[in-house]
Amino acid sequence: MITPDNIPKMSVKDLIKDVQIQSATISLIDFRELIVVNPNFTYVDVMAKLIRQALEKFERTCPLFKRSRVLLNEEEFAFTDTFDAFLDGIITEEYCNIIPKTIYNVDTSLLHTRRSWRYDRPVMRGTYKLGLQYVDYMCSYPFRYDEDKDINDFTDDSFIYYIPLYGGNSQENMFKKEVYYQILSYLKQIKNNLRYPDMPIELLQGIDEDYQMMQQELQEFYRKANSHGKLYR
Repeated sequence: MITPDNIPKMSVKDLIKDVQIQSATISLIDFRELIVVNPNFTYVDVMAKLIRQALEKFERTCPLFKRSRVLLNEEEFAFTDTFDAFLDGIITEEYCNIIPKTIYNVDTSLLHTRRSWRYDRPVMRGTYKLGLQYVDYMCSYPFRYDEDKDINDFTDDSFIYYIPLYGGNSQENMFKKEVYYQILSYLKQIKNNLRYPDMPIELLQGIDEDYQMMQQELQEFYRKANSHGKLYR
């Protein structure tokens, strides 16, 4: 049973550190100074945006598949995100809802395979069976973070949930490469469009090469993942 203590999760600070250590391009310098070229934004602002972009891209092919038990007492049910209530120990993971992107099954009993529902996010309509029912759906990976302004960094309790940092499958490992790709894309734009004398851009000559390599690797991964029909299981 998944609990707040054992749920797979990835520390945002550890994720960024792992990506940086594995990169010969951005491990030479503190790239945080490079990505914050606008004083109106903090390092956390920029990195949170890049991580969201990586999640959105990753989820198009590899969404989070979740099952939740919900109480259907009428033909219309509005999903609300109760993941924080699960983290606080108020509800169990079984009864925790994350707003679905797509619903692919309601009540998994083989005796009830009729599909009558219609989903207009976040409302499910037209369910024929009421009461406590299991709903299987695809959704986003929960991303919870905060900023420690004293050290200009993410807090230690900033996590991406349902994705482990180590020991995951190949798809989860590719998410880290997607984060790296988003960082490279951002740095590449800075390198191509801005010239500041104090910025050690000359140390980032490998950006274009790494960018092309990551782009090709991710395109191939997403192409193969789509061809395996995971989204239709």
